[in-house]
Amino acid sequence: MRIPKIVILLPLLAYGAAMGYLWYKTKSSADEVAQTAAPFAEIQYGSVHVSPFGDEVGLNDVRIRPTMNADEFRIDTLRFNVPHIGYFITGGSRLEQGELPEKLGMQLGRMEVDLGSETFTMLEQMQQQFAAMQPAGAGALDNLGAVGCGSGEAFTISDYRRMGMGALVMDAAVNLEYDKRLRTARVRVDVDVEGLQQLDVVTEFDTGPELQSAVAAGVIPRVTLNYRDSGYYRLRNAFCASQNGSTEEEYVERHLQMLAETLGATFPEESVAAYRRFMLKGGTLNATMSPVEPVDPNGLGYYPVESIVQMLGLELVIDERAVDMSQVQWDRAATDKPAEPASTAQSRPQATRSAPPPRPVPKRSATTASGHTPAAYREIRVQDAGSYLKQQVEISTNDGKVRRGRLDKIGNGRLYLIIRLSAGELSYGVEQDKITRLRVVN
Repeated sequence: MRIPKIVILLPLLAYGAAMGYLWYKTKSSADEVAQTAAPFAEIQYGSVHVSPFGDEVGLNDVRIRPTMNADEFRIDTLRFNVPHIGYFITGGSRLEQGELPEKLGMQLGRMEVDLGSETFTMLEQMQQQFAAMQPAGAGALDNLGAVGCGSGEAFTISDYRRMGMGALVMDAAVNLEYDKRLRTARVRVDVDVEGLQQLDVVTEFDTGPELQSAVAAGVIPRVTLNYRDSGYYRLRNAFCASQNGSTEEEYVERHLQMLAETLGATFPEESVAAYRRFMLKGGTLNATMSPVEPVDPNGLGYYPVESIVQMLGLELVIDERAVDMSQVQWDRAATDKPAEPASTAQSRPQATRSAPPPRPVPKRSATTASGHTPAAYREIRVQDAGSYLKQQVEISTNDGKVRRGRLDKIGNGRLYLIIRLSAGELSYGVEQDKITRLRVVN
């Protein structure tokens, strides 16, 4: 019995139709994006890419030209990956239903970026304006790389240009892996800047019922950062040495000294030696954050560095040498003000760890006959704090900080406040022996 040719050709016809559909769908989507972005940038591409298995689509020779200037950004290859061809056909509806694919990826091949372009000059101006609006010392932990490099508090785009970084060529990739059975997701971001550095960041989080609220609150998930310096250190060291009028070795020693002062920490000598070699010759730096409990990054500024390290479960490895965080000596007195004279200290409420007395009936202030309303807060003794649970209080500490919130509980030598943040609420503990004044709302 002879098999009709049409039966043999059907799979080939179906395959050709699927490839044609993918090619058309990819081109249509690209054209739609270009049309939407037209008021802001002109987007052009050379050709459409569809893999033989239908699990990868993309564009070749992409050009992006902002309408506000004459800049041009180039991407040799842009790719999107899914487990199989079916995801390009049904994936959109599945994502709308909140179901993640097992794998999802995007790759940018040989992307060219010019730090001297008009676009980055505008970004530099925005960066400076934003920095000017921040309070002194804000974001210090975000700019540790600039510590000891002249008088600047952070590296800006113009600093990178002065280092000799002009036209950058980089590869970048973002990949998502989702385990439906365990309800966990893993996102990996890889960036390779040609001749300078490689960075990959792996973020892992649970995708249970709490995912939406956790993401909305900006809770820090489990994060692993792997960094390899392959040329950036040479540019930075030469630049910072010139800023300080010193040698590169002297700059590195200045950086190490000021970094310890900024963090208020003394690290083990072997870790300092490893970091010194890393600063001078490049190498690898690995950092892992594994918070035991959900941590809201908006509230980290309330804590000293030592507490932040503990909360984040931070682990560091420099050129395959682990930093023993248990051996770090934290200078707790560095953030405290000098002791006050005895006369002042005696008149100040003293902290105590004794149990609070029976709760009295709080007194309410009233408007006087002259119409004057007393201050919103009135001072109470720290040892009486237990009588004012769930009330709004103001706490002043010997480091000069003032915090306001709802008094939640007392324990472990601390008063715990509930502080409202933009993303939710933060429970923050204040050591009783650092409290200089405690006031409660009338």
